[in-house]
Amino acid sequence: MAVTKADLQDWNSNPVTIAIFKELKEARQEALERQTLMLTADETAMATAKNVGFVEGVSALLDAYEYALEEAD
Repeated sequence: MAVTKADLQDWNSNPVTIAIFKELKEARQEALERQTLMLTADETAMATAKNVGFVEGVSALLDAYEYALEEAD
């Protein structure tokens, strides 16, 4: 079954989808602004890597949706 552009637009207008995307965008922004300076260099590196991974993961999810919307028939 192919997903059409209308399917994606319908899904995107659903209140649950809107709430999820809003939370994802807010969480990504908070992670970008979060202080990762810790007591040791190792802890700082791990906290920074965790933040970067989270931001990249959320961004990839949001980008995948945009790509699917562009590519849908």
